[in-house]
Amino acid sequence: MRKKFRLLWLIVPLLLGGCEISIIETPSNSFGTTSKQPTTSQVENPSTLTTSITPSTSSTLPNTTTISPSTSTIPSTSTITPSTSIISSSTSSSKGENWKDTYYYDNSYTSIYDIVQSWRQNHLLEENIKTWGIVSRVFKNLEGNQCFYLQSETNNHEHSAILVNNYSGSVNIQKGNVITLEGIMKFEDNTLSLTEHQNLHVDYEVALDSLDPYEITKDYLSSSELDEVKKQGHRYVSLSHVSIDYQTQNSIYANMDTESIEIVIENSSSVSKVHTALSQISNNDFINLWGVLKYGSAENSSLQLAIASTEDIENPYQNASQIVLNSNVSSATSNRYSTGNYGYFTYQNYTFDYYRTTYSNYDSYFLKMFSLSYRDALGGMLSNYDAIPNILSIEVSYYVEKIGNKNPKLYYGSDNQLHDYKEMSQSLKTIQFVVVFKANDNIQYFRFETGDATLYLNSMTIRYLNQSEANERTYASSGEGLYRINPSYYTGNLKEGASFTLPVETEKVGNSYQVISEKTYYYYSYSYLENHPELVDLGTYTDPIDVANYFNAFHTYPANYVSKREYSSAKSIFGTDTRIWSYYERTDGYATVVPYRNGEDGVPRYYELDIDLDGSYSNSSRGVGRLVVWLDGWDVDHYDSNPVTVYTDDHYVTFQEYYNNGSFSYRFNAITSSRRSNFTNYIWGAPITL
Repeated sequence: MRKKFRLLWLIVPLLLGGCEISIIETPSNSFGTTSKQPTTSQVENPSTLTTSITPSTSSTLPNTTTISPSTSTIPSTSTITPSTSIISSSTSSSKGENWKDTYYYDNSYTSIYDIVQSWRQNHLLEENIKTWGIVSRVFKNLEGNQCFYLQSETNNHEHSAILVNNYSGSVNIQKGNVITLEGIMKFEDNTLSLTEHQNLHVDYEVALDSLDPYEITKDYLSSSELDEVKKQGHRYVSLSHVSIDYQTQNSIYANMDTESIEIVIENSSSVSKVHTALSQISNNDFINLWGVLKYGSAENSSLQLAIASTEDIENPYQNASQIVLNSNVSSATSNRYSTGNYGYFTYQNYTFDYYRTTYSNYDSYFLKMFSLSYRDALGGMLSNYDAIPNILSIEVSYYVEKIGNKNPKLYYGSDNQLHDYKEMSQSLKTIQFVVVFKANDNIQYFRFETGDATLYLNSMTIRYLNQSEANERTYASSGEGLYRINPSYYTGNLKEGASFTLPVETEKVGNSYQVISEKTYYYYSYSYLENHPELVDLGTYTDPIDVANYFNAFHTYPANYVSKREYSSAKSIFGTDTRIWSYYERTDGYATVVPYRNGEDGVPRYYELDIDLDGSYSNSSRGVGRLVVWLDGWDVDHYDSNPVTVYTDDHYVTFQEYYNNGSFSYRFNAITSSRRSNFTNYIWGAPITL
């Protein structure tokens, strides 16, 4: 694979037409803010470099014997020798140190940007103009004369470029040369050019470090006005991660998402090779292109990219591997619960995590991914546990059973923190969605997550290079930047109707807090409410915050919580608000992910209190919502022996610690399939205790 941003030769002149487009460009003080600078090895004919070009803070522009620094005139063509020796070894010059030096602005030079703007105003320019710039491409026309593209940047960082057409002088122009020239401006056959070149001088042999291609984006192509494109003239550009629509020998388009640009081939001797290279690119391959931006002819005013040879084409997929997840791996996932399963599987030596899914061996999909809307629950997910180095693209085929308000998302990143994402659309019919990455981004992790509608995943194809080291997983603290309070609680003997008030919203003030709102809770026993049904509503609690606060206040669960064997009889009292509690003293499973404190018997004591997530709760279908209350608290600095509660809405796959003030911690990984889960970026960590 060739090195990126290598400058390439062009063979025939470009044509410039007359459409208009509006382009949004990021301000920059150099060409191409998004590309790497070429190295010396990327320069054509590196032997032409002289010691006088070596970058140095003390170096100056080499001078020649034909130009006097004290004058602004340019010597005639006859005084220029066609040799690299046109650059002298002199280390002193009034022209400064590089091609963007203010010398040019201060000595009666007209910038290419101003030239292009003058042409845009009247299209009839024919006058002598002195300008300068850096050569981006060189080629010979059908008459055998040199043609080249010249770019420059104004003091205001305005970029523009022109075609210097049909140069018949004796100087051997090479790409990277910084040129001073004087000539007649012409506009012929929709081509903006300089002809009748009176004077031409090479100020610098090579300035490639200042000529990175400008990277074109989808927004650039989709702009409704071409005004900015016109201002920039024949600029050297790159397109990254595009697909090829190869229609005919005379019609080739590079497609960037929903936008496209026509590809034209300037070098007549390279047409066959370029067509062959482009025709062999797979429909699933995404390539990089370099060329010169131009308009079509008067008959075709569309935006075009002119390329010269196969070296303008880079296909990173040539050496790529791929992982296809479809029905071939569906049986590796659990199908135990119809409402969703959690676990992991290994395929092609990589481990993947699945979350809130079921699988099918018979339908078109292989994973059914559920979504819950209760208290910001996580939707169904599929993600990689093992890093996959240099992911180039992820293609997802899916559909939804019902259009919702929250779209699916594909999260991705070089680490498992997954800082970026692409939002996807919803459709009742199958969608093919492709996300393309740059190889140097080194994307290694992804997570595909459904929105607020059940999603059917047909397949997922991951293409990658595997040419870098895998990044290890890292996790943040679930309490980072957050705070909790140690709970207050009722003292004295509990009696029926006892009340206690606790905060449900607080605000941090310095090293303390103030209560924004609070709620009063009432204690009643099961037997008392059985005999006083008029008070049942007052003594029933089902919301996770209320249940946690109730346990904090009275160190027991509400009366509507009963053992499983008591459920039927209790339902006659509490109806659909009847819930089940369970008691444990285990030290394995999810107990390993929190710093529990042992009770008097040397083991942790904790309750599981059921939470109804979607209104479907029953004795036979308890769902996946729970509060886990650790009776003896946690063995952590600033925690006391009062109960500590965590909340889960996915059956202990993830937890959120209740902070006793109406808020919860960041969701952190708990346990799935006998190991720590990996569906969040967090593990438990202590907040600040106020």
